[in-house]
Amino acid sequence: MLAVSEQETRLGLASELADIEMRQRAIVQWNSSIRRLLANFDEARDTLEQIAEEDEKNLRMLETVMTNFGMRVEPKEFTKGFTELVSQRIGAANAPFVEKLGAYALVKQNQAMCGYLVHKVAQVCKPDVKAALGPFEGVQTSMEKQVAQISSLMEKTAVKMISGEEPATGVTGRIRDAAATVAGAVINTFGKSGDEMDILNILRMDHAKAKTLFQEIEQSNTAVEKNDLFYQLRVDLLSHSEAEEQTVYRHFQQFDEMKDRFDQAWSEHEEIRTALDIINNLDASSRAFEDRVKDLRAIVQDHVDKEEDEIFKLIRSKTDDDLRIRMSQDFISRKSQIQQHISPHIITSPMSSPGTSPAL
Repeated sequence: MLAVSEQETRLGLASELADIEMRQRAIVQWNSSIRRLLANFDEARDTLEQIAEEDEKNLRMLETVMTNFGMRVEPKEFTKGFTELVSQRIGAANAPFVEKLGAYALVKQNQAMCGYLVHKVAQVCKPDVKAALGPFEGVQTSMEKQVAQISSLMEKTAVKMISGEEPATGVTGRIRDAAATVAGAVINTFGKSGDEMDILNILRMDHAKAKTLFQEIEQSNTAVEKNDLFYQLRVDLLSHSEAEEQTVYRHFQQFDEMKDRFDQAWSEHEEIRTALDIINNLDASSRAFEDRVKDLRAIVQDHVDKEEDEIFKLIRSKTDDDLRIRMSQDFISRKSQIQQHISPHIITSPMSSPGTSPAL
């Protein structure tokens, strides 16, 4: 059996997510070209508009998933080259109609297959990984549904383009169309997209993941695994605290009745970052490491309890649904930027304070 460390597993997942996100960004750009390509086919218009809207939502959700997961790596060179090749094919003025649509369909199929891989790997990972990748289920369902939709569109338009006739229909086509319809109902009902998740839900997800990581560190039997899990915890807590300060705390400090409470929460973040720096210099096999992690867990849990009991109520009293959704998007964007400045092997604490910019 191939022995893979906890760190290697997480980096492997991060690499797959980076590839999927890169292809998804390209797909969003290609969608306008595909709509122009099929502009003469009335039956394709509504489907393509729906797919384009879903693709933008899926991209936002992928960004949410990646920030929750907490590891950032570059897409693979092969993925970069393949995506560029498809871009050239779709954008080429002299490329045949079927070749352009086929290249687009190929990437959609690739997305669904790689998404399924991420889904299956997550099933055998630790609970914090499963929790972080949970929202990916909606993206994966959407990708699989779109493969059926694009295949159906390609069949109809290509046959009509070449022969001038409608394609023959049969049992296989009806089954595929029915499956796409059912999948669409599922994603529309259960597949929450990134722009539908408000800031309170996003923060709760981060809190839950940190709690799970503490449990995993304490239950681990090897120093190597403890160190790998602490690495993940440190990345998560550093990026979460910094992003929360810049997008949430700073916004609400303008209200006099909230300023003192957010100043206190900011100080609690600094206490957490200091503890992270101390633990980072300890041997993961030592008793001192275990004791410090337990102390940090108590500090974090106390902070989370007070934040969810007190601060969340204050936030809800001063916001509506739309503002909380916009704040979640700002938080995810900021957290993503911070993660991208954290090396896979060297982590530095920003140690910011009220009124200062993060030192990244």
